[in-house]
Amino acid sequence: MQDCSVDIPEIRYARSVGDVDIAYSDFGREDGPRLVWVSGFISHLEMNWEAAPYANLIGPLSEACRVIAFDKRGTASRAGISASGAWPTAPTTSGP
Repeated sequence: MQDCSVDIPEIRYARSVGDVDIAYSDFGREDGPRLVWVSGFISHLEMNWEAAPYANLIGPLSEACRVIAFDKRGTASRAGISASGAWPTAPTTSGP
């Protein structure tokens, strides 16, 4: 399998419930169809690029599509972790 070299895209953050920042990146062909990449159980936008299987798959996809990838809540970027080191939990509603 050939190695597909792709520049690691800029990582941005979107605010989620509970004031948690979710890391995402969009990259690839500007005028291509949009493809939302949903990683498996664990995701890490920076480390994904170090894995040849990921880079070899997503590289060619980004040549044909505009790829939007994100880290799942609590699995990767430390931007959303509180000072205690714990991820904030989503607010819950109490019953009647």
